[in-house]
Formats: sequence, structure tokens, C-alpha cells
Amino acid sequence: MFDFQWLDLLKSGLKEAEWLRNKSVPTMEEYMTNGYISIGIGPIVLPALYFVGHELSEEVVGSSELHELYRLMSTCGRLLNDIQGFKRDSAEGKLNALSLTMIHGNGVVTEEEAINEINSIIKSKRGEQLRLVLQETGSIVPRVARIWFGT
Repeated sequence: MFDFQWLDLLKSGLKEAEWLRNKSVPTMEEYMTNGYISIGIGPIVLPALYFVGHELSEEVVGSSELHELYRLMSTCGRLLNDIQGFKRDSAEGKLNALSLTMIHGNGVVTEEEAINEINSIIKSKRGEQLRLVLQETGSIVPRVARIWFGT
């Protein structure tokens, strides 16, 4: 999982540059599939897990549970960043989750409504993340590492 974080980040940046260059409008799903990587949390947070005081096995590092914790954390970060950077991104001609929500709303979704919709998604994702962080049984990710994703 950690091996290709920088490469994945570069590829996601290239994808966003292609959308901009081609004036493409991705679906929200396409944007978020790329966006949770392009926020850049992976190369910082994932290697730092090795320093939280608990040895992580290859099984844990490669687990779908750890990847899901990372995806949820990064998705929330991406969406929060998109709300805060909406005006800047719009001025630069870049699309983000907020502008895509408005575009795919066929011109009837206001900025305020889009922000409310994005905040609702964030709330849902944070709930999923919290459930994974706090689960008592069935987790292969050590609690100290799960807590790292809950902050």
C-alpha cells in the first residue's frame, strides 16, 4: 500500500491536469476516486504509521481495512479543502467537488445548497470512519493505528 504513494499522487495530479486541459467535466464519482489521492495525504500519513509505536505487519499494511480508513480520511480532507478553495479553484478554471455538485445539478443547485450537500457527505464519511476507528472486534489494524485515522 505504501510503496507507490508518491507515484499515485503524481498520476492523480496528471489526471486533474488532463481534465483541465481538455475542459472535461468528470462525474462526481470519477472526481472523488481521483481526489482522495490528489489531496496528498497518503505520502504523509501512511508512512507515519510506522512511527506510532506499534509494529505493523504486511497483512495490516496491505489490508482493505487500512485502505478504507485512509480513503475515508482523505475523502473528508478533499471535500473540506474543496469547500474552502472553491473561489480560488473557480478563478483558476479548476473543478472541485463543490463546482461539480453545482454543474451536475443542472444549474438549479446553488452554492449554498452544494455546500450543504458536501457537508452531508462529509458527515456520512466521518461516521463511517469513526465506526472503523472505534470498532472493538474484528479489526486487524491495531487500535493505536486506527486512532491515528480518527484525528
